[in-house]
Amino acid sequence: MPLAETAEINSYPPERTFAREAMGVSVGFHIFIVVIVSILALIFHLKTLRDLMMQGGSLEMAPPPPDQIIEVEIKDILPPPPPVKQIEFIRQLVKPPPTPIEKPKPKPKPQPVAAPSPVKSDMVSHLVVGSSGLPHPGYPARAKLMRITGTVLMSVTFDSSGAVSDAEVVTSSGSSMLDLPTRSFIREQWHNESFAGRTETVPIEYVLDGSQ
Repeated sequence: MPLAETAEINSYPPERTFAREAMGVSVGFHIFIVVIVSILALIFHLKTLRDLMMQGGSLEMAPPPPDQIIEVEIKDILPPPPPVKQIEFIRQLVKPPPTPIEKPKPKPKPQPVAAPSPVKSDMVSHLVVGSSGLPHPGYPARAKLMRITGTVLMSVTFDSSGAVSDAEVVTSSGSSMLDLPTRSFIREQWHNESFAGRTETVPIEYVLDGSQ
């Protein structure tokens, strides 16, 4: 120890010098105790190891368990596609069938128009078409344009007041262009009290001359 430090220590009071020495002794004692405990633990461990070896014990570690292998089987959900059939192409010469020659059809013969039946004298009444209240129907325009002629025999029934209650075609003129307008005209336009309550058969004639 240097002389300066020695002189400084010697100059300390006795109480302070004793405390420093006691601290050093305490630290050394603790270190000694720790070393002793470590030696004893090592001896105890070696003794235990020797006993195990004498008893035939083994300190070998058990091997780790083998890895577990999981097998997964993958199956196709969809059935396999059917095999594709190979198409064999066969060439064949096909002759078109002969085209039949159509024969000209004969023209239909015009059917003769039935002539209106003659008016019987016993069916005609004393009713005069064109007299008072019994005007002659006008010539239908379409029939006149097509130059259709004929006689319509009508059965006319009068009610108690002389008005027409019913009018029907007894014998056709051969064309509805004359029959229908005649019936409608008589039902709407004829009225004669002298024929009240009677049924008369009346011919209505449609004739065209050369000037018309």
